[in-house]
Amino acid sequence: MKKIVCLTAALLGSGLSARASELNIYPSFAEVRETVQLNGEQFDWTPPADLGSYLQPESLELDDPNVLFMSLLPPTPSLLEMFEGKEVQVWFNEEYVTATVVSANVGMFKIGNSYVQIASSQVLYPNLEGWRIAATYSWQRAPVVRTAQLQYRTRGVQWLQTRYTLGLNQDENTSAQANLTAWADIKNESLVRYTAVKATLFAGFSASANDSSVSKPKIVATAPVTTRPKIISAGEVAGLQKFEYPNKFTLAGRTTMSLPFVKSQPQVKRVLEYSNQFYANANLQTGLLRMYRFKAEQILPQGEVTLRENGQLIGAVYLENTALGSNVKLNFGKDFDTKLVRSAQLLERITSRTQIVTKYKINFLVKNIKTRAVNIRLNEWLCETWKFSAAPNQGFVFSNNSFVLERELAAGQTLAATLIATKTVSVPMKPVNPGGANPFGC
Repeated sequence: MKKIVCLTAALLGSGLSARASELNIYPSFAEVRETVQLNGEQFDWTPPADLGSYLQPESLELDDPNVLFMSLLPPTPSLLEMFEGKEVQVWFNEEYVTATVVSANVGMFKIGNSYVQIASSQVLYPNLEGWRIAATYSWQRAPVVRTAQLQYRTRGVQWLQTRYTLGLNQDENTSAQANLTAWADIKNESLVRYTAVKATLFAGFSASANDSSVSKPKIVATAPVTTRPKIISAGEVAGLQKFEYPNKFTLAGRTTMSLPFVKSQPQVKRVLEYSNQFYANANLQTGLLRMYRFKAEQILPQGEVTLRENGQLIGAVYLENTALGSNVKLNFGKDFDTKLVRSAQLLERITSRTQIVTKYKINFLVKNIKTRAVNIRLNEWLCETWKFSAAPNQGFVFSNNSFVLERELAAGQTLAATLIATKTVSVPMKPVNPGGANPFGC
């Protein structure tokens, strides 16, 4: 009795069971590693039909020192064409009957003494063993029995994003301990179902082409962070940061799996901040930026940070790749009611034969009209050579190319500070008799 196989089932069967794999996941692709058993002089591998165009064929490698050469066997052009003159089963008059393929081009079949046209989707083929329904990669090798790693890259799986939540519960203090948590979203656009026996995420890789036209996958529900292991840092490789997820998981096709990532409690300082280039004669009135500052207690890959205070959504901003111990500054836009008034007054300009000395008085004024304390930070940086001076009780901190003034203001309190900016420019002396010209006239 002949074994009957439906072509549709043969094409889709590769996606029905999960493929046990190691996944190295990057921002725009993943490297898949599968363990294969090598027995004879030839090893053939046909990509899962569900992998489709996501496979990067140039990345395919078999980790076997006994390989002599590799070749690509093209797929069978058309099963119908290959079965011309042979018998198949077709759906006709509400049942499957035996028919002979007359013409694959027009779908013509002979049933008994009649000729009929039937769609290829209504055809059942005999045993397809030996037929290639997709391109097959074939390795010729010395007949050594061993296991090996087969690896390839796919654009179907990628580290889609990292989603952070920064939560604070005490909104009356300018500094408070916060809860920083994050999820890493792993997206599988293909229909291949992977069982990840080991998953490693890599941050800092230069992104390659990413097809954004694929339909948006569904989101898989995730367990609370307290009930599952989280992704942990695994060190650095040639400038890339590695993160490993210790547990096995299944990544189904057309889904996004969210894995628990960061969990730390940094000390966060809320700051109303003004930062600008120094202009000696600038007079302005401007709002202050709502900044949240903390030190990174671990490596933080780039991603969106959602801020919540007492559970209330405050805003969301983008975080760049951040090294361990770096200072994090999150800008949530201008404050509505806290303003800085900056005024500049020219005190003197003295010109002599050798130099010009210019001196300005710069006043800063901020009033806290809120009902709670706020932390004010004023910063200006230089692109010209100025010297600053201020009374010690003003609180200015000067460096070679900037100054910072930071102060906590209680409700209703006013910050008033003054500094003196001095610039000295040398005047080049004119030559007495340049080029032998007459020093007294034309």
